Amino acid sequence: MPLSACMVGPDYRRPDVDVPAAWRLGSAEAAEISNIAWWDQFQDPVLSSLVRTALANNKDLAIATANVDQAAAQYGIVRSAQFPQLSGGATAERQRLSETTALGGGTGRGQFNDFGVNLSASFELDIWGRLRRASESARASLLASEQGKGTVVLTVVATVASGYIQLRALDRQLDIAQQHLAEPG
Repeated sequence: MPLSACMVGPDYRRPDVDVPAAWRLGSAEAAEISNIAWWDQFQDPVLSSLVRTALANNKDLAIATANVDQAAAQYGIVRSAQFPQLSGGATAERQRLSETTALGGGTGRGQFNDFGVNLSASFELDIWGRLRRASESARASLLASEQGKGTVVLTVVATVASGYIQLRALDRQLDIAQQHLAEPG
């Protein structure tokens, strides 16, 4: 009896899907557009100043920046395990024997100098991929913290811009209300 009789149903075949070759924008164009200072498009120097001040003084952004620095350092540490490790050291020692001992008494050779140098090199073969996987994990953490920082920047800017635009709208409503009060009628 053939083994194919034990299988349930046909082999999976991915369905054909008509997918466009690219989205509306390429990834390079999208990255370029997303990194512009969009609030400057309003050409309002007060808004631009408020956004710059908020970005310079925001504690969450400072924490996110520190997290990126920490993740970059951790990535460097983890990645360095893939390379040969070198270590070295040097020692120097001088001993003087007491003249009252049998070894030092009257021989004229009561001083000893001892110098030493040691060097070592090691390299771990990554047969099972442990170091590669650790490096990939650290890199993913770095990229995640960079995206987290971008999220904090976007949140701060959007919050400041939204608050400023609401304030301008309320100022305009106040002006309209004052004009209607001033009209005779």
